[in-house]
Amino acid sequence: MQKFGMTSFHLNDQNLQNVKVAILDNGFADYAAEKNLLPPSTQVVELTEIAPAPTKHGLGMAQIVWALTGKSTAGPSFYLINTNGFSNFKAAVQFVIDKKIDIVLYSQVWPFGGNLDGSGFINDLVTKAVRSGVIWINAAGNYGNMVYNGKIKETRVPTPPSPSSAPAPFLFFRAADFLRFDNKFDEGSATITLSWSDFTSDENYNTKKDLDLLVYDDSGNLVTSSTLIQRGEAPGPGKDPLLSSHAREVATLEDLDKGIYHIKVKMNSNNFVPQDRFRIVIKEEREGTISFLDHTSDGEIMPPADNPFAITVGEAEKISSVGPTADGRPKPDTLIQDARIAFSNGLEFRGSSNAAAIFAGIVTVMKAFNSGVRIEHLRTLCKSAQQPTANASDADLEPLIYDPVTSVPRLGQLMPVGSKVLLHRLTHHYVILTREDPFSLEAPRRANMRRSLDDDILAYDLMRERWLLIPKVMRSSLKTPLVEFRKMALAPGNQGYTHWKTPTPAELNSVVRRLH
Repeated sequence: MQKFGMTSFHLNDQNLQNVKVAILDNGFADYAAEKNLLPPSTQVVELTEIAPAPTKHGLGMAQIVWALTGKSTAGPSFYLINTNGFSNFKAAVQFVIDKKIDIVLYSQVWPFGGNLDGSGFINDLVTKAVRSGVIWINAAGNYGNMVYNGKIKETRVPTPPSPSSAPAPFLFFRAADFLRFDNKFDEGSATITLSWSDFTSDENYNTKKDLDLLVYDDSGNLVTSSTLIQRGEAPGPGKDPLLSSHAREVATLEDLDKGIYHIKVKMNSNNFVPQDRFRIVIKEEREGTISFLDHTSDGEIMPPADNPFAITVGEAEKISSVGPTADGRPKPDTLIQDARIAFSNGLEFRGSSNAAAIFAGIVTVMKAFNSGVRIEHLRTLCKSAQQPTANASDADLEPLIYDPVTSVPRLGQLMPVGSKVLLHRLTHHYVILTREDPFSLEAPRRANMRRSLDDDILAYDLMRERWLLIPKVMRSSLKTPLVEFRKMALAPGNQGYTHWKTPTPAELNSVVRRLH
C-alpha cells in the first residue's frame, strides 16, 4: 500500500462495502468464512454447471485485492466465481452484468478461442461486460518466450520431387519444418496448444480449416500428436470421435526424457487465406523446465487479455506475456514493476496474475474513494503511461499528455517544475530532434517497458511540430542528438519552482544546421 501511495486514502467502511468486486478464477480451494481470509460479506457464487476440481489460485487473488484495500472487515463486497470451463465463464459474465458488479478480476487467459486481435467468442463476452459498465482487469498471462506466431500462407510448404513420394505438407518455420524446444530435466510435463484464426463471436461456429499438431523426439520418433478433424461439422453421438468444432489442437506431454523435441504442423485443408494466422503455445508443468528455442519475440497476449476494452496488466519480468496484438495494439496496458507476494504460509509467488490482482486492489480503492471512476478513466491513464514500440516510426510515438485545461507548450515557453500542467515532473528531460526513427533496440522485449514518469525525456518532433515522451531508459538507444533544457532564474510568485525553457525555433534551427 505504501509503494503505490494508497495509505493517503482515508476510506470509510460504507465506501468500501459499496464496491462490488468479482473474482473469476479456476477455483477457491481452502476458502471458508470462519478462517477470516476475506471479509465476512464474501459470497461464493455457485453456477449451474459443476466446475472441475478447484485450485487455490482464485483465493490468493482475492486476498491480494483485500490486502491492498487495507483488509477492512467491511469490504469490499467480494463475489468468488469458479469459471473453469467455458459454460461457467459465460454464466459468470452474465452474473456480473445482472448484479452490476463494479470490478472484475480475471487472472486467466485462454490459449485458443481468439484470432490474435481481440476478437472471438471469449472476447465477445468480455466486451459485453465492459459495455454494461464493468471495469474488467485481466492478467497478461505468463507465456513470455513460450509462443510462436506466424501466418499460414507465409510458411513454405515443401515441394515433393514426385507425386509418388509426396511428403506430408508440414509448414515451414523460418528455415525448417519444425520448431524446437528443450526439455531440461527428465520426467518433464507440458501442454502444447496450436490454434489458428478462425473463431467468431459464436462459440458454436464450426471451422472448416484443418491443421494437425505433432511432436517428435530428436531421433525423429513421434512422441505425441493431436489430429482432430475440422471440416465444418459439429461433434456428436454416432459421429467420428475426432470431429472438432474449434480451430485448435492440444497435445499433452508427460514423463518426457531430457532432450530436444521438435514440433510440426501439418496442413490438412487448402482453404487458408493470406490473412490466416496461427499460434503455438507451450505451457510447462514446472516453471523453468522447458526452453522454447524457436519462439517469436512478441505477440504473446491471449484472449481475453487481448481485448481492446479490458485493462490488461503484466509484470516487468520475462515470464509475463507481451504484445502487441495482431492488429497492432500495445498490450499489456500497464505493468507492475515487482509483483512478488509473500503469503503468511511461507509461499511466495509472482507473475501477471499477482500484477493484475495488485492493480485491481488499487482500482478498488480508487472506486471507493470516487464512485464515478470508470474503465474509460483507467484506459486514459494507462495510455498516457505507454512508451513507443521498438520498431515505431516517429509518427507512431505517443504525443505528450497534458492536463485537458492547458495547451501544449509553445517553443520558447517557460514551464515550472512541479506544475500541474504536466503529468510528470520535469527532471532530467531533454529535447530530441527526431528526424528519423530514434530507436535501435537489440532486444525486442524492451519495447514493452513502460515510462517512469520521473525519468521521461521530453522530445520535440520538428517535422510534425509536437512534443513526445521517451523513457529515460531508452536514452542510450537513441540515434538522434539530445539538447538539454536550460535552467532559468526563479520567477516571482511561483513558490520557488525552478523554470525550464524550451528552445526557440531559431535555436532549434541552429542545432539542425550544426548537425548537417
